[in-house]
Amino acid sequence: MGTTTLLSLDRKVLEATGDYLATTVTTAITGSKLIVSTALNNYDHSLNGFFDRQWVYIEDYANAGVSRMLGSTTYATSSGTAYVYGANLLSDSANKATVRISRSSWANRKDAIARAIGELYPLLYKSIDDRTLILGNALPNSHLEDETSGTPTHTSLTNVTAAAWTTAGEYRGPRGSKAIKLTATSSNGYMSWHSDDNPQLLDLKDQTVTLKGWALPEMANDGALVIYTKQADGTTQTLTSSTLNPASEYTQLSLEDQALNDDLVEIEIRCKVATNTKYVIFDDIRLNDFPISDYRLPDAFDNGNIEKVEYQTIGYASDMCDDISLSATYTPLYGWEIIDDGLYRYLRVPSAYRYLQERRLKITGTQPYEALTAATHTVATNSVGEISLIVAYAAYLLHEAGAGPVSADDTEKYDREMAKYYGKYQRLLMQHSKPTRSGTIQVAPL
Repeated sequence: MGTTTLLSLDRKVLEATGDYLATTVTTAITGSKLIVSTALNNYDHSLNGFFDRQWVYIEDYANAGVSRMLGSTTYATSSGTAYVYGANLLSDSANKATVRISRSSWANRKDAIARAIGELYPLLYKSIDDRTLILGNALPNSHLEDETSGTPTHTSLTNVTAAAWTTAGEYRGPRGSKAIKLTATSSNGYMSWHSDDNPQLLDLKDQTVTLKGWALPEMANDGALVIYTKQADGTTQTLTSSTLNPASEYTQLSLEDQALNDDLVEIEIRCKVATNTKYVIFDDIRLNDFPISDYRLPDAFDNGNIEKVEYQTIGYASDMCDDISLSATYTPLYGWEIIDDGLYRYLRVPSAYRYLQERRLKITGTQPYEALTAATHTVATNSVGEISLIVAYAAYLLHEAGAGPVSADDTEKYDREMAKYYGKYQRLLMQHSKPTRSGTIQVAPL
């Protein structure tokens, strides 16, 4: 499925409301408050001041994203010169920007589009088929799909920089889309999950655990997995994998059957890069062999809905969960529930499944389309019907917002326009809303 930008949706809303005027300036914008385009003569009815109190939005070059009201000085039809409120614009040199002039502001249209996308859920939605969680894995976001500015959620960085890695074939997991590239800024830099940030790791005290994960190093044998612990008396222990990992190839690193002390006050799981300035790509880290009930859900489900949970019963790899194909077999997992601690959402599985290890969970559901805040942001649909539905509802919301403290005549006008666009939305809804999806009936396992 394709995508559609906010700027494209904005144009469609303007066209739907009969308010779209876009033109390229005929004189490049300089460091002034002037926008000059003789093409405006095609629309100004030869009237000075015709565009006063309307809004301009600049699409590109130095002033891209600028939205201002026009009319600090009367628009001049003779030269097609409009004047903007506020500070001087930036100079575009020889580049000639495209501008949109409309009665509504960019801010109001952007808000209407964002509200429309949000309020149309669950009539319009993104389908989710997530297979990142592994039964028995104590690490949140160990799939490394969830990140902010490159740093995976729930992790911290020490002497490394992190960047999401999306090169095809260089990430792991079924339906995976990214790994993490760690570049050392000092020898033995690392990314880690620490018990200070993930206190559930302290539940591993007095347990025997196995740490595994995939590494693709720039330089041979540069990647390692580490379990660092600190006891109540200050004694520390650092356990490091010794798996050979050739350059430019994925290798599974492992640290198996490690007994942890019963008086630990710190636990830290590290993905290490040995050599300064070199990188290692890591993916699909897991810390297993401990019975677990609660799994931190991927970010996709923060504002979404889970319909069905299944667990892996067949996989064609030595460890079932390492099968990265989509041919693995899954069977329904019953009796699950969603737990919200105020910060995160967790999937809780019944005790019957707590001791299953190294099997993937397949979680299907829905989530709203993306919230759009910048012109280049995209919503994950280019369906003509869905786009039309969003545009009609956004037009309705735009007129609803404009029907504030205005005259009685204007109120009547806005009411008519609101009714028109809401009626259009209702007609389109019958044609283009997605089928309603319901979740699995929850029953206790036998």
